[in-house]
Amino acid sequence: IFDSSPLQGAKPLSSLTNHGRVSRERHFFKQAVLAAYDDRCFISGCALPQMLVASHIKPYSQCRSEADRVSPDNGICLNTFYDKAFDRGLITITPSMKIYVSPIILDSPQDAFTARWLASLDGMVFPPPRFPPRRELLEYHNDEIFRRVT
Repeated sequence: IFDSSPLQGAKPLSSLTNHGRVSRERHFFKQAVLAAYDDRCFISGCALPQMLVASHIKPYSQCRSEADRVSPDNGICLNTFYDKAFDRGLITITPSMKIYVSPIILDSPQDAFTARWLASLDGMVFPPPRFPPRRELLEYHNDEIFRRVT
């Protein structure tokens, strides 16, 4: 049995992570991504600040360097609905700014909401933002996150 007390050699959580640094990284990332997209969702154009998310293209937990975690070119400004779909691999965005919708959505019966707000995006191309995402990170999302099978 593992004893996690400091007396047994385990380090306290505060020595393993610097919560202030992580908080500053996340704040910088959000501000930089939202600014790159003029405080609008890339897909819907929503400008309601309470609904906007600086979504990581390559998930934060998968980034091996601070540069990838905080770089605005690893982010896309999305509203909370599209952020969730993007994070779950239900939609992806290619380096040419084309959106693909997962077969999980396209090959299943759809209600009117899903048809309008998700399925209808398949194949749409959007103009790139002022500071476009890094190509290899979009390719990572396409290869590793996007769900291609039903």
